[in-house]
Amino acid sequence: MIESEFDSFKQQTRCPARYFLLNFDEKLSCAFHTQVGLTELHLLEKIRPVFYIVMTLKINIVYIFLSATLVASHNLTDSEVMAFDPPEEIKVAFPYYLSGYTEDQVPIWIFEAGKWDMRKYAELGGEQYDAMDIHVHKMFLTFKESALNSSAQQYIAMADMEGLNIRQAGHPKTVQFMVQQFARLERIARDGWLKLGVFVNSNLLFDGVLKIGMPLLGSLQNVIEVYGSNKDAWIPKLLKLLPKDQLPEHYGGPVDHKIVKFFG
Repeated sequence: MIESEFDSFKQQTRCPARYFLLNFDEKLSCAFHTQVGLTELHLLEKIRPVFYIVMTLKINIVYIFLSATLVASHNLTDSEVMAFDPPEEIKVAFPYYLSGYTEDQVPIWIFEAGKWDMRKYAELGGEQYDAMDIHVHKMFLTFKESALNSSAQQYIAMADMEGLNIRQAGHPKTVQFMVQQFARLERIARDGWLKLGVFVNSNLLFDGVLKIGMPLLGSLQNVIEVYGSNKDAWIPKLLKLLPKDQLPEHYGGPVDHKIVKFFG
């Protein structure tokens, strides 16, 4: 959509294709000589950062597929992962929590992945990257274990992507790590353990990750809901799926809501 808007404006302005490389004075001159008003010029200025983001994501997606061995996941068994005690720093950096239960006793898990600084550990590599990788793997296994211990034999997971920025989504190794989690979730939850998966506050950056990650979920795509960043739009939808009294206030729940268990 952004590129089509750019093409439309380019046709209207008859400015050169290198418009986005021009400085402001050159753009103003271009606008003047092509009889474009300042309103159109301001609209072009607003599109510019988003255009760069889209192009950056496209380049990174290609880079990820051309360097599939860039990020190596650990080779521990599930039981070894569950026995792993991550460093305190990793627990604090990648928290998640059990928010409550549905009327059918399905556990509701929430993790605010948009606030996770995955890039920091992707850049550090080595044992610190492995600790992040194993910790996130353990999180998914913990979700599954809660389903096994529930009469419902299923769980619900919600990922809040608020805060995801170009620093994270513009880093190939970090994006590859995020994409790998889709494949990991499919392997762990493919047998029906996941009743519902919800992404909230998905922005343009995360939409790019979803495009390559969602196909890795296989049939789990059928139980995934994706909501944008407009809370006024998605909170009413969320409350039709999950009990209000089992959610924190910022997800539409009551002010006095208390989570069941916090990991972090």
